[in-house]
Amino acid sequence: TFEALESYRKRNCIEVFFNKDKNMNDGNKPRVHTCDCLRGRMFVQFLSLCYYEFLYKKIRQMKITVDEVLNKQHLDAAAKETHQSLKRWLQNKSLHEILDWFDCIECISIVKPDSFPAKKN
Repeated sequence: TFEALESYRKRNCIEVFFNKDKNMNDGNKPRVHTCDCLRGRMFVQFLSLCYYEFLYKKIRQMKITVDEVLNKQHLDAAAKETHQSLKRWLQNKSLHEILDWFDCIECISIVKPDSFPAKKN
C-alpha cells in the first residue's frame, strides 16, 4: 500500500512530463505524421519516466545507505568526512543536476573510418 500511495502522490510529476502533449499541441493537433509516430513518442516518454523513477528510487536508497554507514561507530575520520560530503551533495542536488554531473556527451568523439588517417571531429 505504501508503494501505491507513493506512486499516486507522484501524479503531479507525471502530469508535468505529459503536459506538452495534453495542453500545448497547436490547436490540439500533435506534431506527428502518423499515429504510429505519436504512439512511439508517447512510448519513449513513458520509458523515460520509468527510468527517471528508477534512478530517483536508487538515489533515495543511496541516501539511506549513507545514513546507515554514518551511524556506525567504527569509521575513521577520512571515511566519515567522505560519507558526509556525499550525503551533503546528494541532499543539495536534484536528480537533473546529478544526471548533468554524470553527463559525458562532451567526452564522446566521432571517428570517421573512411578518412585516412582517421580524423576526430
